[in-house]
Amino acid sequence: PDRIRRSIAGVAPGLPVGLAVYHACGLRELGGSARFSVDALRGRRVLAVSGIANPEAFHRTLAGTGAIVRKRVVFPDHHPFAVGDCRRVGEAAAAAEAEWIVTTEKDAVRLPRDWQPGRPVLAVEIAMRITEGVDMMAAVLGVPAETLARG
Repeated sequence: PDRIRRSIAGVAPGLPVGLAVYHACGLRELGGSARFSVDALRGRRVLAVSGIANPEAFHRTLAGTGAIVRKRVVFPDHHPFAVGDCRRVGEAAAAAEAEWIVTTEKDAVRLPRDWQPGRPVLAVEIAMRITEGVDMMAAVLGVPAETLARG
């Protein structure tokens, strides 16, 4: 954060800077209506599937929940999932003895709705929490500070 603040100050001196972090806030089952708290990942064997620019951030998020990531299947950013990809993921999940297949919200929308790999597929829901500058951001956005502080 300090390096980023210095960079911003170099471009826009005096500009107020806030700080926000993303965090996992829940799990949503694909193709179903089940929802779980992030705590449900603790101790659970999972296969991580991602097609995002920074898959390591997703893997760190899963590790931070206490999930046991048995295997990672990483596709390029914005990957259009095809039937063969889903077959590959399902086979990897079976080989890894994963209880759940876990993906990002961004990737979940590109997976086939009718995909049934033989185990639940869950998307990690992400929320942003402003950790510094809540009052400033609330004033700029014209919303109560409590709305932003909840994140």
